[in-house]
Amino acid sequence: MGDLTQTASVFRGNAQSYEPRADVLQSPRQRGPYERYLKSFLDRTAGLVLSILTLPVLALLAGYVLMRLGRPILYREDRVGKNGRVFKMNRFRTMRVANEPDEDFESRILPAGRFLRRWSLDELPQVWNLLMGDMSLVGPRPERTYVVSEYAPWQHRRHQVRPGATGLWQVTARGDGRHMHQHVEVDLRYIDQLSLLYDLRILAKTIAVLLRRREKPTVIPGVVDTLALPKRTWREVGYLAVKRLIDLGLSALLLATLGPVFLLVAAAIKLDSPGPVVFRQLRVGHKGHLFRITKFRTMVEDASEELHRTHYEALAISDGPKEMQLEHDPRITRIGKFLRGWSLDELPNLWNVLRGDRSLVGPRPIVPYELDLYAAGQMRRLDAKPGITGVAQVEGRGDITMDDRIRYDLEYVDRRTLWF
Repeated sequence: MGDLTQTASVFRGNAQSYEPRADVLQSPRQRGPYERYLKSFLDRTAGLVLSILTLPVLALLAGYVLMRLGRPILYREDRVGKNGRVFKMNRFRTMRVANEPDEDFESRILPAGRFLRRWSLDELPQVWNLLMGDMSLVGPRPERTYVVSEYAPWQHRRHQVRPGATGLWQVTARGDGRHMHQHVEVDLRYIDQLSLLYDLRILAKTIAVLLRRREKPTVIPGVVDTLALPKRTWREVGYLAVKRLIDLGLSALLLATLGPVFLLVAAAIKLDSPGPVVFRQLRVGHKGHLFRITKFRTMVEDASEELHRTHYEALAISDGPKEMQLEHDPRITRIGKFLRGWSLDELPNLWNVLRGDRSLVGPRPIVPYELDLYAAGQMRRLDAKPGITGVAQVEGRGDITMDDRIRYDLEYVDRRTLWF
């Protein structure tokens, strides 16, 4: 903070303005050859290359946004760039138009928009901002004009460089609830350390953050403490590593070869009933981590969970055998019965396997409220990554009781080997 305070002492100007201030933006600062000559060239070149390479992806995403959200496809908003110049930043639209001026931000984000935001796919149109020279690959994120209007004079120094598609803040402190002033301090730290190596490190860290990003909430409170699991042996570590390699190889191969089957099933679902082709639901995974399971839709559109939840609540207080399956579920469509009978609805689960949420073999992932049926000792079932198939599925599938399924799952956890 000492350097920031010293720099702030020479700043002058109106803090309520985002226009460039000579005494702020031209404060003494050494710029290396990379920033003077190379960075701009590399950014423009990257913008050109990425615009060409991502054109098919951009076209697919544009079609996806058009079908799921409608027009307009792009959302263009005023942002403040280098030297306080205002430009239009491009993003795919992820929200519906606000009905009320004070409508909650989160409530406006549509399901398709959440998907785009989760993987930062909504940011892809910013390659055109790179190409036009409005933005850089790495730098402070471009802020909205009304936010910049509240800056203190010393904070305007973040506009000495072009804003970036990613930056130090995004890979170190994004979404951790810090105050805006601390956000600016991180940006200024980047400006003071700007170099080619620093930019490359931030780009590499950005890729790593995107690949491991999970949806919130990530874990059910209390589950990890309940497990109280011992440390793994080297033999177990080796087994899990080989198992993961097998999961990766087989799931990738099956996804690549089963494309025609996916298309046929998707067409059948669309012809049979209105609604989306894919169904996504929150499930409990390894050690209580929550993830979204991906399946072909077998129920009517917007089917309520109340029937299923009520069934499990009845199981929780029942003293007799706990039959898992509902005998007559009115929510299941005609094609849904066929897909379930041949387990074709499970094919998109291969995507969960590829991502690492699931394994090909393991206990079936349960819905969060199903945990109410588990005793403390039965939580050990969550020590294994959930699978597409498992012991319970080959011993009885949906015809076994809840107690039998848990017993089979615990047997798998205790006996799991590559041969098993």
